[in-house]
Amino acid sequence: MLKFIATLVLLISFQSLSYSQCWATVTAGDDYTLCIRTDGTLWGWGRGGKHLGARLNGYIYKPVKLDTSTNWDQMFATLNFSFGIKKDGSLWACGNNSVGTLGNGNNSDIDTWARIGTETWKTVSCGEHHVIAIKDDGTLWAWGENKYSQLGDGTIINRNSPVQISKDTTWKEVAAGAELSVAIKSDGTRWAWGFNGWGYYGDGTTASSSVPKQIGLAKDWDHISLTNRHVLALKFDGTLWAWGDNAGKLGNGDIQSVQIATKIGTSNDWKSIEAGENNSIGIKKNGTIWLWGNNDNGQIGDGTLTQKRVPKLIDSTRTYLDMANGYRHTMILRSDNTLWAAGANVNGQLGDGTIVPKYEHIKVECVTLNTDNNKTDTKNIELRPNPAINTLEVINLLADIEDCKYSIVNSFGMTLVEWQVLQKENFISIEKLPSGFYYVFFLNNGKLSNKSFVKI
Repeated sequence: MLKFIATLVLLISFQSLSYSQCWATVTAGDDYTLCIRTDGTLWGWGRGGKHLGARLNGYIYKPVKLDTSTNWDQMFATLNFSFGIKKDGSLWACGNNSVGTLGNGNNSDIDTWARIGTETWKTVSCGEHHVIAIKDDGTLWAWGENKYSQLGDGTIINRNSPVQISKDTTWKEVAAGAELSVAIKSDGTRWAWGFNGWGYYGDGTTASSSVPKQIGLAKDWDHISLTNRHVLALKFDGTLWAWGDNAGKLGNGDIQSVQIATKIGTSNDWKSIEAGENNSIGIKKNGTIWLWGNNDNGQIGDGTLTQKRVPKLIDSTRTYLDMANGYRHTMILRSDNTLWAAGANVNGQLGDGTIVPKYEHIKVECVTLNTDNNKTDTKNIELRPNPAINTLEVINLLADIEDCKYSIVNSFGMTLVEWQVLQKENFISIEKLPSGFYYVFFLNNGKLSNKSFVKI
C-alpha cells in the first residue's frame, strides 16, 4: 500500500510534457475524433463507446491512446462505428454492428479493435450504416445496410461480410453516404449507385440504380467526397464541383439543392476536399485551408456563427495537410503536424479538455494529462485530504458555488462522475470510486479548471 501511495504521489507532482507537433492524420465521427500520431499510435476523444475500440464510455475531453499498436496508417469514423487500415494493409474495425457494418460475418458489436478478414486494403469509406472499400488489387467491395441498394450488388439484402461489386480492378476512390455510394475509376470516370431521390447522382435525374452506374461520359474526375446527401468532387484541372443537398455547404452561394454537378467558383488550384454533414472543407495546392456551409457552432473557425455559402479562406499564412468534418465540429492539420479544432464541444470532441464550443480553431496538444492544465486560475485551489478515502473537501475555490458543477475523470480520460452541482459545503463524495488517480473538473460560468487527487 505504501508503495502504491508513493507512486501516485509522484504522479501528482509529475507535469506531463505538453507538445503539439505529433499528429499525422485525422478523422471525425459525429461527436468524436480519431487521430494517428507520427509514431503510428492511435488516439481518440469525445463521446465514448464501442466506436473507440478501447472500452471507454462517458465523455473523453482530451486525447487518449486507444491501443498499443504503432503501425496505424489510415482511420475512418462515422456515427457509431470506426475502421482503420494499418501500414501492412490489414483492415480493422470496432463499434456498432447491428446491420453488419463491421463486415466480420456476424451482427455482434465489437468494443476493441478487431481485424476484418486477412486481405489487404487500399482505402475505406464509412457511410451512415454501410461501408464501401477498395482492396489493393483495385477491386470494389461493400457490406452493411442495403435498404436502398447502396452496396451496389443489385439487391436490397444487408451483408455482414464483404461482397465484391463488379469484376473491375480499376477502382480508384469511393465515398459512402446515408443511402448511396459514389466512386471514381482510374480512367477518370464517375460512378454512383443507391438512393437518388433528390438527384444525388448529379446527372439531373432522380432515377436510382442498384449497381454502379457511370455518370456522364467525362473522364476527368480526380477526387470525390460524400457525406449523407451532398457530394464534392475535383477534376484533374483542379476545379471544384458539387451537387446534392445544399444549405450553403455546396459553396455555390445558394441554399437550394442541386441535381447537376456544378462548378464552384473559378479556382483551378484545389488539391483535396472533405464533405461533412453540415459543412465542407478544402485545401488548395498552395496549402491554404477553406471552409464553408453551416456555422451554427462556430465550426468554420472564423470567429463568427455566420453561415458561409461560398468557400471562406480561414488561414492564408500557414499550410495544411489534412482535415475532418464531424457533425458540428471541424479538425484541421497543419503541415507542421499541429492539430487544430473548432465548433461544438459538448462531448469533448475538440480534445481541449473543456466542453466549451470554440469559434476559432484551437490547438490540440499531444500530451494532455497534465495535472494542472487549467483554463482558469486554480493555483490556490486545494483538495483535502489528498490522498483521500471517502470524501474530498474543496478549499479556496474562487467561484459562485451555486453555479459551479464538477465531474470526475480517471487517468485514461473516462468520465466516472457526470456533471453534478457542487454542494455549498464544498464536499465531494468519492466513496464509490475504486483506488486510483483522478481529476476533478470544475465548470463555472463556462470556464473549466481541474485538480488531481488520489483515492486509496
